[in-house]
Amino acid sequence: MIEGDRRRDDKRWYEITQSIDLLQIQHTEIRAAVDQNTVITNDIKNNTEEIIEFFKAGKGFFTSIGYIAKFAKWLTAIAAAVGVAWTAFHIGKDS
Repeated sequence: MIEGDRRRDDKRWYEITQSIDLLQIQHTEIRAAVDQNTVITNDIKNNTEEIIEFFKAGKGFFTSIGYIAKFAKWLTAIAAAVGVAWTAFHIGKDS
């Protein structure tokens, strides 16, 4: 009898072959699941990037509005001071 034939008749050889076949099937299933998960993850990444761009644009908008508000605050204070000074000078002239 040839050495290889004896191994093929061995019960352990059959069990090992069955285990390898099962592992190959499981690997194929896991690989398909990972591929599907990758597609879902990439979709989420793309959607998240759009949201991040929106928030960055909003951040720039609110930064600009903040600068305008600071300018308006100073402009209001200066206008109020000018108004008080103008009123002070013109109250006496009208009487």
